[in-house]
Amino acid sequence: MLVIGKSRDDESVKTFYHNKAGMVFYKIKSYVLGEWNYIKKNNSSYSTFWIGSPIKSLNIINDADVIYLHWICKGVLNYRNISSLLKKGKKVIWVMHDMFPVTGGCHHAMGCERYKLECTDCPFWSRHSRKASRQFLNKKRLVLEDNMYWVAPSKWLYNLSCQSPAINNERLFRIPNIINNSFHPIETRQSRDELGLEQNVKYILYGADGVINNPYKGLRYFVETLSILNQMISDEAITYDIKVLIFGASENEELKLKIPFETIFLGVIRDEKKMNSVYNAADLMVITSTAENYPLTVQESVCAGTSVAGFDVGGISDIVDCEEKGELVKPYDTNSLAEIVKKRIEKGVGKIVSHYDTERDDILNKHLRLIFDE
Repeated sequence: MLVIGKSRDDESVKTFYHNKAGMVFYKIKSYVLGEWNYIKKNNSSYSTFWIGSPIKSLNIINDADVIYLHWICKGVLNYRNISSLLKKGKKVIWVMHDMFPVTGGCHHAMGCERYKLECTDCPFWSRHSRKASRQFLNKKRLVLEDNMYWVAPSKWLYNLSCQSPAINNERLFRIPNIINNSFHPIETRQSRDELGLEQNVKYILYGADGVINNPYKGLRYFVETLSILNQMISDEAITYDIKVLIFGASENEELKLKIPFETIFLGVIRDEKKMNSVYNAADLMVITSTAENYPLTVQESVCAGTSVAGFDVGGISDIVDCEEKGELVKPYDTNSLAEIVKKRIEKGVGKIVSHYDTERDDILNKHLRLIFDE
């Protein structure tokens, strides 16, 4: 694995920059060019594809036969980097975590379909700007290389990728994400004891990476849903206690004041055993994202035995595909979502009785066939 910065002491993980001087250079480059590299506008995000990293002298790349690309924005790799790998005969597989590989730079098009027309007259930029279309054409050149492949984890991303000229449909595959066996059902009481939580409380779980600042996570809709839920409970004089668990963020006083229930911030959790306990401790997980591909948090929650209530966006319905796994409503319908949350925590249908097999072996075999089969 080759990354910009290591967060754990793992010998199998290498970095692009081997010394502090290199990392300082990368940080200066990212800071100076950051405004153009990752731009947020209208609750959406746009990245450039022209800031890359020095890769010619890296043995870990030169010795590889197959290269998987995951998150490569923010100056990790650019078009020229990928093109050079293809020219060396490497099989390059781009695993898509959002719409960036199929657009002129948007991570999620949020309903815009200009990617079907090579992102001409991109609404993200001023009228007649060619920033997005130029970047799109760079991606389109990758289509010409017969050792370039794409993987879409969700049906949603696969279907829209088929309509983008930046993708060769003959080398596009739909292979779901997989998670390891760390996520599985355990007794709720045991999980709450491990986390120091009360037993006779209804816990609603919410969280993601960058849950507060990520424009796609829909935090304001979660707050709105809880406000409606609180009003429902007050109107019906319901007496059971509800508390909120939030992971992915440290304690935030401003958010605490907005949520009408006692809120416990769990911070960023890197330990999978603890994360599994968090899922199992909750009565229900809620997701109010405005854009998603194939969210691991939803997959982990379902595998851990806690169902999900949320908006039907992106590939969430690939995972929540029956009532036992949860219920989805149309995006932004916080009234309906509040009703579902109330029903499921009230009747105890937030917990999944049977454990769903993620078809792990079958999915792994699809990846292996993609790597080794021509």
